[in-house]
Amino acid sequence: MTDFKAEKVRWSSDQEGTWLSFLVTNHAAARNYAESVERPQRVSVKEWREKRSLDANGYAWVLINALAQHYGVEPEEVYKQNIARVGGFEIFPVREDAAERWAHIWGSKGLGWFTRDLGPSKLRGYVNVACYYGSSVYDTKQMSTLIDRLVDDCKAVGIPTETPEELARMKEEWA
Repeated sequence: MTDFKAEKVRWSSDQEGTWLSFLVTNHAAARNYAESVERPQRVSVKEWREKRSLDANGYAWVLINALAQHYGVEPEEVYKQNIARVGGFEIFPVREDAAERWAHIWGSKGLGWFTRDLGPSKLRGYVNVACYYGSSVYDTKQMSTLIDRLVDDCKAVGIPTETPEELARMKEEWA
């Protein structure tokens, strides 16, 4: 898969059909891609968001470990509590007899991928299950929210964090 950042979008029509054109920032990559296409392509377009920095994930885990040590719990518990607070989840109706298996399958995607049973669904024989996404798929905004919450929690119990200036600098790099 190839990703391009499109600054502008335009369409046009000619004798061949309708064209959707993108003004991209990486000229060489766009040219190489266009020249290598030999078969029809599947095209998906979505709003551009910068991928989060690995530094963001590293700093989140510094904070998570500090909070876990403070409270005497496992870091995974702090992580999952904060994943739930950020709120990246979908609700799915799942057959009652398959809910445990569904939780296992969903959870196999990673540490932050967990489920919560919300009780009976409108559908007979089903329960509603909240399925949380781990931070591995968070965009910059979601990761920033996660870190803000962790920083607030650390400050509330006297755990030192980066200075506001350093946090602002890191967030600018993530944006």
